[in-house]
Amino acid sequence: AMAARVNDMLKTPAGQIRGDDRLDAAMRAQIDAAIPRQAPAKPARSRKLLVTDIQMYSGHSTIPHGNYMIELMAKYTGAFEPLFSNDLELLKYPKIKEFDAVFFNNVCGMVHNDPEVREGILRFVREGGGLGGNHAVTYANLNWPEFADMMGGWAGQHRVEEQVLKIDDPTSPLMKPFGSEPFTHTDEFYIFPPYSPYSREKQRVLMSIDVEKSDRGFGGRFSELSTRPDQDYGVAWVKGYGKGRTYFTPLGHTTIMYTDKRWTGHLLAAIQYLLGDIEHDETPSSKARKTN
Repeated sequence: AMAARVNDMLKTPAGQIRGDDRLDAAMRAQIDAAIPRQAPAKPARSRKLLVTDIQMYSGHSTIPHGNYMIELMAKYTGAFEPLFSNDLELLKYPKIKEFDAVFFNNVCGMVHNDPEVREGILRFVREGGGLGGNHAVTYANLNWPEFADMMGGWAGQHRVEEQVLKIDDPTSPLMKPFGSEPFTHTDEFYIFPPYSPYSREKQRVLMSIDVEKSDRGFGGRFSELSTRPDQDYGVAWVKGYGKGRTYFTPLGHTTIMYTDKRWTGHLLAAIQYLLGDIEHDETPSSKARKTN
């Protein structure tokens, strides 16, 4: 029933890729000004990136920002060729092998119900492909445990607030645009519950909320659903999966991620990591600390 509902939605205007025609000239100019003109790595060969933005809810207003950002990254750097499409057939095996990586731009809801689509995505990554996503993907496919485990996050309380972020992995090539010092950021932060797949035992956390410098209360009030006992709130990470690679950030609700050179530089590097042109140590954070 859910698969039928998704297929029906994809045949309507709500199921089509959200383009830059939804952005005014001023916003397009802000995004354009923030895009790197040179990629951090030279592609080993021509690369293809599939970008989808399927939404089973009202749709995040910054989806067009993300699509336009990726479009301009490809245009200015030549690092990859993007295809923007919500055609689920492209995610089935072996069609998905035509791409080096897939990026879920704010994909939200139980959208991947077809067994062939699920198997295609899992097999693609296991055999060496890249899969990345941002923000609402934490609320995608909650009826598919393997997907949540692969991406490293599941659901979580969230609201727009200002927090201080710290760089957990300053050696990461994805974190170079930020430097090494903590900084403030306003976004809709997802707080993953302790029983979710999020764990430093499983993934390499690149950046997280600096709890000591942030207000973790809701207007000074304790919120059990928005508090982890370990006080660990990751906001960007990488994770190896089989022979493949995954990247995820629960951020991207606000426009700053698409108009700030630090964030666009970070996301371009993340995409090149997914495509296979940037190498990254995927040792989970907890194990990396023990070896260091």
